[in-house]
Amino acid sequence: MLPKEHRLKRDQDLKSVFTRGGGVSGRFFYLKRYPNQLGVSRFAFVVGSKVSKSAVLRNKIRRRMREVVRLRLPSVRMGMDIAVVAKPEVRTVSSLDARQDLERLLKRANIL
Repeated sequence: MLPKEHRLKRDQDLKSVFTRGGGVSGRFFYLKRYPNQLGVSRFAFVVGSKVSKSAVLRNKIRRRMREVVRLRLPSVRMGMDIAVVAKPEVRTVSSLDARQDLERLLKRANIL
């Protein structure tokens, strides 16, 4: 679980990330980021029903995404609001491939 200060929870904040933020796309995820003035980076993880109709599978994917970020949190650049969105292709790949793709995406977005 991510520490509370690193969670992007307010709907208004999430909307501003999606409307104003810049995006980077990978094989299994895409990422939107927008600077904040808080001095701490906050994350939201989105797994839509297009990925899977099963809530169990969507939550499993979300937990894996959160774990990758949690382990890399000490090296994350501060002062960003970040939304990580899963693509439907993620349901057919191994956990290792998804983790590597997400880490590459975070590096390409200059978050790590």
